Amino acid sequence: MDADDIEFCQSLMPKGACILDYTEYCATPQMIKWKLDCGYFKRDKYGAVVAIRDVAATDQLDLMNRIASEHNPPPEDSGWPKVWGDALAEVCMADRLSTVQWLLKHPTGRQAIAILRGARSLRADKTLSKLLSYPAELCNVEMMQYLYDQGAVDRLGNTLLDAIRANQQIAGQLGGAVDVNVVRGQQGAGQAEPNGVLGMMNNFVVFARGNDDDANVDDESSSEDDDE
Repeated sequence: MDADDIEFCQSLMPKGACILDYTEYCATPQMIKWKLDCGYFKRDKYGAVVAIRDVAATDQLDLMNRIASEHNPPPEDSGWPKVWGDALAEVCMADRLSTVQWLLKHPTGRQAIAILRGARSLRADKTLSKLLSYPAELCNVEMMQYLYDQGAVDRLGNTLLDAIRANQQIAGQLGGAVDVNVVRGQQGAGQAEPNGVLGMMNNFVVFARGNDDDANVDDESSSEDDDE
C-alpha cells in the first residue's frame, strides 16, 4: 500500500473484503484521496483529522480543504484539537507557512493552541515554546511573526538560543552577530522595538537567560544530592 500498488494489494484481499478497511496505517496522498472519494471520511471523523495531519507537511491545501469540508462545523468532543496540534508542529518543522496559516484559520486551530498552551508538563516537543522554536531554527522570521501575531506563543524558553545555534541570521535582527555564551550572560537585548519581531527577540534573550539560570540551579542541586 505504501508503494501505491493497489492492484497487487487487491489481489491479496479475501473474497468480499474492502481494501479500504486495511488502510489504517497507510497515509499516502493517493490512498487518502481514494478514501475521500469513496466517502470514507464522512463516517470516520477521527480518521479525517488524522488524514489532514498526514498530508499537512506536503502542503496539499486543496486536499486538506476537501477532507475538512466533510465535517463542517468540526465535530465536538473529539480528538481533533490534539491531532491538529500535532499537525501544526509538523508543518512548522517542514517550514510550510501557508499550511500553518490554514491550520490556524480553521476553527480547530484555536482549540489546538489551547491544548498546546496547557502542555508544559507533557512532552517537550508538544508545547507552544517548541512550536515557535522550529521556525526559529530555520530562520523563518515571517512564520515566527505570524505565530506571534496569532497568539500561538507561550513562555519562549530557549527559542533565541535555538536560532543562534542554527544560524546567525536571526541574531542579526538584534543588531549584529550574537554569541550563545554572550547571550547567556546578558540582562537584555538593548533598545529593541517594543512590538513585532525585534521586540519578540528582545523577550527571547530575557527568557533564555532566565531559563538557563533555572537549569543551572537544578544541575547544582542534583550534583549536591549525588555527593550526599
